[in-house]
Amino acid sequence: MKVFWIFALSAAIDTTSALLSWCLVHLAMNPQVQENLYLEILQHVISNPRGPLLTEDVLTNASSPYIHAIMRENH
Repeated sequence: MKVFWIFALSAAIDTTSALLSWCLVHLAMNPQVQENLYLEILQHVISNPRGPLLTEDVLTNASSPYIHAIMRENH
């Protein structure tokens, strides 16, 4: 049973890292998308009264539709 958990953890780490790697590749190939994503994140960081924090509330689909669109497109 212990081998199964190690395998499952390894598979989860592998798929997550692959998704993020491809996301970075696509962002590198599209500087305009990179700029739009930066501006969306910057808007949330500047408007946060507690300082430059990216919280779970900031990363919701309603408040960050561009981030979600990028992740869905890469997925």
